[in-house]
Amino acid sequence: QLQRQRNCIRNSSSLMDKSLALQLAKRCLPHFESKGVGKLTEIDSVKPRNLLGLWTGMGSVDEVQVKSKDDSVSFVVKTVGSHKKLDDELALVDHMSYYNEATFYEQNLSDSICAAGALCPKALLVDRTEDGELTICMTKLPGRGFSRNPEQTRQALQWLAKLHALF
Repeated sequence: QLQRQRNCIRNSSSLMDKSLALQLAKRCLPHFESKGVGKLTEIDSVKPRNLLGLWTGMGSVDEVQVKSKDDSVSFVVKTVGSHKKLDDELALVDHMSYYNEATFYEQNLSDSICAAGALCPKALLVDRTEDGELTICMTKLPGRGFSRNPEQTRQALQWLAKLHALF
């Protein structure tokens, strides 16, 4: 059933199906505590929210809020359609960066980066299909985004220094 729902990768303006959000939340639930998301042991409800569409138009980034009786947590889901549906060579190059991102999360490099003091989303689930579709569930970073001011720029440069110290 998950495969059938994923076959209909959404564009940036559509909302993730609640049943898909629930299935992903159930698969991520065992990892919430170890990845610092929260201590949920059961799921009462889920609420998906579209954040943005992917550059290639073949997927989206969504936030899924998960509620239980005692707590509420959120995680991020990136869904990517199959590269096999692209005929534009430049779009294919952009699209392949998503597969590189999946490999990054599959190797748990994000955990190493966080351990070095550079905040980074942690993988909860990476799922690839034979058709080339991809789903990455990851922790949500705190904050509202980056704005260009001297303090945020200093923080970004400190983060880059920590990252480069690892590699």
